[in-house]
Amino acid sequence: MRRPSSAAALLLLPALLAAAAPPRGEDDIYARGLDDFRQARYVESLESFTELLYLDPATPLGEKARQYIWDITNRIKEEEGRWRLSDEERRRTVLLALQQRELQDRRRRDILSELEAADKKVRQDPSALVDVLRRSRLLGDATEVAEARELEAVKVQQYLDQIRAVLKEEARKDRPEDPRTLHEARGFLWLYEGDLENAVGEWEQALKAAPDDADLKARLDKAKSGLEDKRKQDEILHRLAQGRNYFQVGDDDKARENFDRVLALSPGHPEALRFRGLIDDRVKEKNLQESVGRTLDRAQQALADGKLLDAVSLLAQALGEDPRNEAARAALAEAKRRLSLKTSLLLPRSQAEGKPGAAPNRAEAEEAYTLGMARYVQDDLDHAVVFFKKALALDPTFEEAAGALQAALKEQSAR
Repeated sequence: MRRPSSAAALLLLPALLAAAAPPRGEDDIYARGLDDFRQARYVESLESFTELLYLDPATPLGEKARQYIWDITNRIKEEEGRWRLSDEERRRTVLLALQQRELQDRRRRDILSELEAADKKVRQDPSALVDVLRRSRLLGDATEVAEARELEAVKVQQYLDQIRAVLKEEARKDRPEDPRTLHEARGFLWLYEGDLENAVGEWEQALKAAPDDADLKARLDKAKSGLEDKRKQDEILHRLAQGRNYFQVGDDDKARENFDRVLALSPGHPEALRFRGLIDDRVKEKNLQESVGRTLDRAQQALADGKLLDAVSLLAQALGEDPRNEAARAALAEAKRRLSLKTSLLLPRSQAEGKPGAAPNRAEAEEAYTLGMARYVQDDLDHAVVFFKKALALDPTFEEAAGALQAALKEQSAR
């Protein structure tokens, strides 16, 4: 019996997972997707709504799920767009890379030149290496030696290997009469082995033996500064990695903490600033969706209670907060459809004139209100507002006209 191909296995995977997983109701899946959406966890929300349609494409919740899928897809595209470099950012990045490459090439030439000069002297007298490194502009400098170790040129690495070999021999020598040279040799060896911390320790011992050596003190101070910079850079790299990981899993608080630490160590760090902006955007989006979600819940309850104007007002408010919200847009269309059916049955209620306490112009107000509702359900908001205002001018106690005006004005401002 043939085994299914990898591609076929991937195609079968959703069905296998669905069969293996404990059964879940459509309402539960939809609720989970909705909760993730309101928390701005769009990828997880998309998975839930897709799972809902996969399990039952004809589900009554399918239309709502499709609206959310469409909405989420657009939001994810927008977020991905913010991650992309603009043409100007790309140009600056390329320019910076070229400048760094030019600087690296210049350093490689300078280091190679000094290594060649040192090699000639050491071949004549290996014991002179420590003195050569003391006097060298580059070969005793922690930063330059670190750069040299990163170079891939074969000749450079051969020279470095030779220096390490000679330094090992010098470090083994017993020099009770010259502890300074012994500790300097050991410090240089640690430096060329890539251990700046131990190099600093040895040079501190050397300085104790020669406290008046200004060159040694200057080299030690520079090495200490380099060690501090290295520790700072190591922490920056660690914090950036941690921040990216927390950002990917949606833990904005811990991600922000790490990127803030990077900015404390390196104010203006471009990557940290970029992620802080993305976190702020995501938190704003999360707060927005939570607010819109609460408004939508109230609107759905108003629809269920038959309070169509209240529902329309709330849905218009939701769209004012989030114009991209397809669920609110669809619910508003449904509320207005139901309102249209209800309005088509309305006639001017002239009999209101006879009601106790009714305004003298109530009949005209009813007529203006009915004309306003007819315009409103046709999406002619400007004329609807005019008629509702007229109705209220004729009868300031006309509560239905006041509610209709509020709904129309909210929807007008959301556009």
